[in-house]
Amino acid sequence: MKPNTLGFLGLLRKGGGLYLGEDCFSQIGRVSLLILASDAGKDAAKRALDKAKSHQIPLLVGEGKEEMGHALGVAKASLVGVKSPKAAKKILEDETAKGD
Repeated sequence: MKPNTLGFLGLLRKGGGLYLGEDCFSQIGRVSLLILASDAGKDAAKRALDKAKSHQIPLLVGEGKEEMGHALGVAKASLVGVKSPKAAKKILEDETAKGD
């Protein structure tokens, strides 16, 4: 995951634009993008993948739990849900763009 994306996630968190952890699942209808930590547990990864498929939500694999947590101001974050469709689109575009 690009450093700019991690910084953007931090801004979204401060602005209330993210769900973390289990909140992603309880609010799945309001999630536009799921970001899973690269070192998330097998069960958490399977659950996130299943939810993403069943609700047709894009899923990105991000940094490790500690790196994602650091960017978000928490100890660890294994799953992040982006609320805004516009923000989700920006993240997907940035992450799939060549360069950086």
